[in-house]
Amino acid sequence: MNKFVLVLALACVPLAMCVCVCDPAKGTCDPVTGNCLPGSCIGNFGGALCDQPLHDFINCPAGTKTDIVNALRTFYNNMDGPNWTHNNGWNNLASNDPCADGWYGVTCYPGNTCNILSIILTNNNLGLSAGRTEVDMDSLAMFHTLRVLDLSHNGFGGPLPKTVAYLRDLQSLLMQNNAHTGSVPSTINLMKQLQYVDLSNNLFTGPMPYFDASNAALMYIYLNDNMLQGQWTTQLQVNDFLKSIWLYHNCMS
Repeated sequence: MNKFVLVLALACVPLAMCVCVCDPAKGTCDPVTGNCLPGSCIGNFGGALCDQPLHDFINCPAGTKTDIVNALRTFYNNMDGPNWTHNNGWNNLASNDPCADGWYGVTCYPGNTCNILSIILTNNNLGLSAGRTEVDMDSLAMFHTLRVLDLSHNGFGGPLPKTVAYLRDLQSLLMQNNAHTGSVPSTINLMKQLQYVDLSNNLFTGPMPYFDASNAALMYIYLNDNMLQGQWTTQLQVNDFLKSIWLYHNCMS
């Protein structure tokens, strides 16, 4: 019988979790600890969990590298990049390699710009100076190999775009401590590689997003401190790996 922690009304200390993404060319995780095996860890990604095989590992066919750079620049421009707290590399118009040139918050598979593994821009003043309220998820939609997206603590408002589901290899989605409104998009249930979801401390309303048993990788769900309503038991089919669900400070039963 599956055992997991359900927190409906009390705040507590987060459980320990694997904090690296494994190099898919070198193996995966220790089956007991969940940590990356020695020599297989690419980097620490602030809560990212260990890997499953990439669906779209590509080797930069003609034009792809330019498309990647252009997509990141579009995101930068749409999110008022010149006023970010940290924008090293992003602000260098001569740079055409986010990995080799060290663009802030961007981590790639070693030696391959086409396979961006993480974008971590937490607490970085994205778009707030220009008064933008919604996150530009459309510009990131082509990053099918992305494992970790952390845009937390940036003050975004408006709905979380449905296009987040285009990030089909995403393992960790961190959007906590923003000001998102509306319902959590139902398309999040299509993201079958998700292991860690943190949408806490926003202004989401409506029912808890639906997660069915096909979300077999899902281990941690943080939806606390929103305005969600309804019964959580109708929205979740428990898988064998689920460890923790935080739902406190909502209007759920």
